[in-house]
This record gives sequence, structure tokens and C-alpha cells, in this order.
Amino acid sequence: MAFAISLGPVYWVMSSEIFPNRLRGTATSFCTSANWAANLLISVTFLSLVGFIGQAFTLWLYAVFAIITFLFCWFLAPETKGKRLEQIDDYRKNGRKWPEEDQQGKPSQKHGNSKHSAA
Repeated sequence: MAFAISLGPVYWVMSSEIFPNRLRGTATSFCTSANWAANLLISVTFLSLVGFIGQAFTLWLYAVFAIITFLFCWFLAPETKGKRLEQIDDYRKNGRKWPEEDQQGKPSQKHGNSKHSAA
């Protein structure tokens, strides 16, 4: 239950926003397959792992992976709340820096962050 209301939804949000528009469909399909494969691996190996190292250590092992996932999201995943997909693409193109925006939330023209500016 705790996973479903905490880290569980993070994957679905990140996989739909993390890829550039031109790759989004294919990459999200690949990530969804990898996610389901990881879920299957955990489901298939859980009882064997409990039998091998015990229930407490198995759950602590999963907790360590959850902490690693949390740290990854906290330090490496950009906050995309309120951002358009085009802005997220620009974030990657600008070396993981958000492009400057004017008051209406449009990319700034003065620093060459617009698609229409001279390259």
C-alpha cells in the first residue's frame, strides 16, 4: 500500500516526461516492458530470497533499493510540475538547465532559447 502512494507512481510520470518528443512513444514502450520485467523478477524471486536470507533481510534489501530510488529522484530527476513537454526537451538541450522564460511562461528570445532564434 505504501509503495502505491509513494514511489509507485513516480515511474509512470517520469517515463512519460523523460524522453524527447521524437522518441517518447518507442522509449516509453521499452521502459514499460522493462518495468513489468522487473516486477516479474521481484515476484518470482521473493520467496526464494526470503528462504535464503530471511524475511527481515529481504525487506531491508527492498528498503535499500527504495532509498536509492528516492535519492535518484531527489538529486537527478528535474522538477517538471507546471512545465510543458517542450520546456522539458529544452531543459535537456541546455545541459540540464531550465531555459529562461518571460512573464507569460514562454521561452526567452534574448538568450537564444527559442526554436525561432538564430543558431
